[in-house]
Amino acid sequence: MPVTQISDVVVPSTFAPYVQQKTLELSALYRSGVIAPDQELTAAAASGGDLVRLPFWNDLEGESNVGSDNPSVHSTPASINADQDIAVKHFRNKSWSSMSLAGELAGSDPARVVADSIAEYWARDMQSILIASLT
Repeated sequence: MPVTQISDVVVPSTFAPYVQQKTLELSALYRSGVIAPDQELTAAAASGGDLVRLPFWNDLEGESNVGSDNPSVHSTPASINADQDIAVKHFRNKSWSSMSLAGELAGSDPARVVADSIAEYWARDMQSILIASLT
């Protein structure tokens, strides 16, 4: 009699995108709007190295000047300065054997049950890492 294995049910090309999307949906930080996808950050994260440098313009500073109609009184331009934030890339992984997931396969859609379990794990883990990085 043929036996269905997890490798028969889980197709990486559909499994990975589903887990990634489900992980975001489960994240309280994502759902609340505290974090959001950003193409520039995604591109920076895909580049080499383990740090990302994020340039930004500083806020404008100083007091305004009192205006004058005297042609000999000139306004002195203030400088506009830039700086950069440095972010650490977090490289994380976790693996499970099919035996450790076997108890969850009683559902009607084994691939979804496995993917949901993995997404829940990563949502918790990523929130924990982000909060630890910010404190």
